[in-house]
Amino acid sequence: MKASRIMNYFRKFCSCLVVTALFLFAFTSSKGANYYSRTSGGLWTNPATWSTVTYGNATNTGTYPQAGDNAYIGDGYIVYFNTNTTVANIFVGQGSSGELQFYNLAVYWLTVTGNITVYNGAKFRYTYNSTLTHQVYLSGDLTNNGEVDFYYDSNDLVNLTFQGATNSVVSGVGS
Repeated sequence: MKASRIMNYFRKFCSCLVVTALFLFAFTSSKGANYYSRTSGGLWTNPATWSTVTYGNATNTGTYPQAGDNAYIGDGYIVYFNTNTTVANIFVGQGSSGELQFYNLAVYWLTVTGNITVYNGAKFRYTYNSTLTHQVYLSGDLTNNGEVDFYYDSNDLVNLTFQGATNSVVSGVGS
């Protein structure tokens, strides 16, 4: 009788472990969130800079774009990148403006596991004279129909490193 009770507890314990493992797998493997710029001149790490609904909307989960997430910087918005993080994809602009700019307080790195798209009129750049060299690691493609300018002078720049498992495509008509 004691052996059968122990086996029942063991089966229940194993069932709970399986359910817990499935739950954790589903939670950690879910797709990331979409973050949309909602204020101009905001820091990347400030949740008030981002909406999880649409451009300009105040709804946010209290965070900012991180691993697995997509970042959308809309027309008329400037976001200052001020952290070390990984995101899935970055979209700058919607066809007439928008800007993502590296901040100048420290050296920052950005890893993009997907693609970077800079739309017409938009900018992705570094414009400070502060003797800093930032890093962008890109696994996917770079589409530039606006302006990508990672060079201010010889000691103020952003290194762009393509690191995907396949060849990345650099395309677009931007500068």
